[in-house]
Amino acid sequence: MPGNVDAIQKIIDDALAGDTILFKGSKYTHLYLTINKALNIISDVGTTLISCPSSSGNPFIFSITEEGSGTNITGFNLSAKDGHDAIKIENASNINIIKNIISGNGNGIGLYGNNSNIEIKDNNISNNRDFGIYFGGTVDNIQNNIRILYNYIETQGKSGIYINSSFNNLAILSNMINGNGKSGGIGNGIYMDSGTNTSLQPDIRYNYIMNNEGFNAFQIQRVGSDDDNRALLNIGYNFYGTNSKSGAGLCSKTTTGIILTEFEEISKGMYKLSYKTNDTKEIITQMIPHYIKVCLNDNTQYKNVLVKNGVGIIDFRESSFKSSNNKIYTWYKNEQSLQISNTHLPQKSVKISSKINSPSIKLGATTKYIITIKNNGEKILRDLNIAKITPKFSVSSFNLNKGAYNKNTGKWIISSLKAGETATLNIILKPNKIGTYKSTATLSSSGLSKKSNTVSLKVKENSVIKYKNYVYPKKIKKNKYTILKTVIKNSGTKSKYVKVRIGLSKGLKVSSTNYKKNYSKKTKQWKIKIPAKKTIRLKMKVKGTRKGTKKVLFNVNGKKQTQKIKVV
Repeated sequence: MPGNVDAIQKIIDDALAGDTILFKGSKYTHLYLTINKALNIISDVGTTLISCPSSSGNPFIFSITEEGSGTNITGFNLSAKDGHDAIKIENASNINIIKNIISGNGNGIGLYGNNSNIEIKDNNISNNRDFGIYFGGTVDNIQNNIRILYNYIETQGKSGIYINSSFNNLAILSNMINGNGKSGGIGNGIYMDSGTNTSLQPDIRYNYIMNNEGFNAFQIQRVGSDDDNRALLNIGYNFYGTNSKSGAGLCSKTTTGIILTEFEEISKGMYKLSYKTNDTKEIITQMIPHYIKVCLNDNTQYKNVLVKNGVGIIDFRESSFKSSNNKIYTWYKNEQSLQISNTHLPQKSVKISSKINSPSIKLGATTKYIITIKNNGEKILRDLNIAKITPKFSVSSFNLNKGAYNKNTGKWIISSLKAGETATLNIILKPNKIGTYKSTATLSSSGLSKKSNTVSLKVKENSVIKYKNYVYPKKIKKNKYTILKTVIKNSGTKSKYVKVRIGLSKGLKVSSTNYKKNYSKKTKQWKIKIPAKKTIRLKMKVKGTRKGTKKVLFNVNGKKQTQKIKVV
């Protein structure tokens, strides 16, 4: 490990401006590297770099010189020992320090001399002995176009951001600057020392600046002149943990907008926390993402709520509310809360409904039952048991989107159903008996009992009669014979009576018929029972007694058909 510094420094020295140096190891120690050209220095595995405590020449992990202008450092976990800076930037420009964890250092990032176009973004700069970001020097040193964005700058021994130089276009935007100054003295959220020139007005907006415990517990501290001679400092909206400007904890002659915390109900048991401007009530979408502890009534019921883009959604639907006097709240410097009326408490509610696609079918056919369960309350429903869904017929098939259905017992069990969620069961039934059947599905679930609407199914007999009439031959000589025939098929599941009459015109005479017991000479028709799944052939032998074209009228259960016979 001690040999790493020379090997890696040689790689840097041999590289060309614009090259990328990619660290793939998990950890390197005894590092103190000088960046003397524009390089992209990257880790995509969160490499830990630790400096060498015994180094006296260069105590910084990364020391970026003027020749190193144009360098980007991304993706590291940096820890310089013995109170040194993790990153030193001196008289450089166009530097980007992005998405690093900078912890356990003297200063996290130090800027010395005159620097320009520096962006420090999306870093976690925490638990350093002195300052998170340190602008060293005097009023004669100028920091030009410095942007500090979306960083977590927390629990430094001294201040989160220390400034002791002049600057043009300094932007401190959307950072969490929290819990700094634990060791007292120079330890505020943002500390502007006597070498600071604020005449050009820094852009300080959308920051979470709170719980900083340095001198006078100021969140933003300025020194170097008395109140009468101190220049005005105008900054934008920031969050100070209070809805009152008097509680913001700012040095005199500092004008700021306040970001408020507001709760509102989305639906029963669901709430929204928003950061809003104190005057226009606009949501501050630029707030850095962070977690807030929101309590229901006391500290035993709480949610750690992620606030992103200025909004956090709080779900207390499954929590235990009191019978009255409920509230949700969070603590900053004082309590921000929302009282909840009894009519707005989340409740359990469920709807069960049944539907049948074909309420009237013939025996042997199928029909589909559709059972729908909807959680239209605000709480999760658990252990739902649904029974008596359909008449007790054979289940051909079924499908469902939630739970388990037992086609033998006819029961449907759903372990849980979220608020607003719908469960559907489709059952294909094949009845085996005729009749009218009614069913009302029942649901039970931890204190709830519901019945569906009643659906009715009528199963009718399935007697399907088909027939066909024949004349053969259709041409006969006088006093000769032809056969008239009606073929009747019952393809249904039940016997069926039919009436068949064959009417003859003059010149035709009945000679004989089959099924004589079923044939009436008086009415000249058959009345016969056709068994299920059987076919019967009714025949009539006819003699042609007169020449000419004769008509034959077949009548089967009132359905008529005329055919012709030619007698020559």
